[in-house]
Amino acid sequence: MSRLVAPLLIVWLAAPAAADMRDVRNCVEENMPRRSIMQELTLRVQEASGEETFTARFRLYWRRLPGDERRILLRFTAPDDLKGAAVLVQTRPGRERHVYLYLPEMGKPRRVMSRGQLDTFLGQANLGIEELELLLDPVRSKRKKLLPQSQDVEGRRTWVLEERHSGGADSRYARTLTFIDREYCIPVRAELFGADGSTKKVLSVDVSTVTREVESWVPRNLIFHDLERNSDTVLQVDDITVDSEFSPALLTVEALAR
Repeated sequence: MSRLVAPLLIVWLAAPAAADMRDVRNCVEENMPRRSIMQELTLRVQEASGEETFTARFRLYWRRLPGDERRILLRFTAPDDLKGAAVLVQTRPGRERHVYLYLPEMGKPRRVMSRGQLDTFLGQANLGIEELELLLDPVRSKRKKLLPQSQDVEGRRTWVLEERHSGGADSRYARTLTFIDREYCIPVRAELFGADGSTKKVLSVDVSTVTREVESWVPRNLIFHDLERNSDTVLQVDDITVDSEFSPALLTVEALAR
């Protein structure tokens, strides 16, 4: 072996292996609750002038089920005209996402068959199911790819994940970039792009508010900045319970109207 090749070989053997998507998935999955999470949140929409145009409070339930199924339930407690309204999301690997909407005046839950139906309901909040899934299951999609470059967010090292969408009924965004903190294993930033390549929305997480809950790191203050509307949707976690014993029956279509 030449004198030139030997030192290079030693350096190569000593260098840590580059991270791949499995490392990112393992990091995120190990940080997620083993069974469930329940959060009480306040949502505020703020215009560029500082005026608050919409405020709501809701409980968010997330739970793992057999077969790697996961469910998300949003149940609004305020304002009065939304009290009792609920959205249920069911996801299974390799299957179409099922979304159900319940409004007290509807009398019974209804399957959401188009993105427009849900956008009409959540329009005031300027928040969609895609944004919530990005926060709760950031590596769930098999279409996410780890980009070779890394980037610091507020001085913290992150992995950068890219996902491309077909658009239409599949997603309101054509492409997303998600920045996963390498220590906390949570998204600390996301950039969502339209079909024309322009940035439509940016998620930023105040990392100083991240807290340790049981065995999970959880962000407590998040902002979605809408570049088209020049407004912010602020999510504040007021209370959180990890791996509580609430029944899976709570996250069913039948329970929405109870």
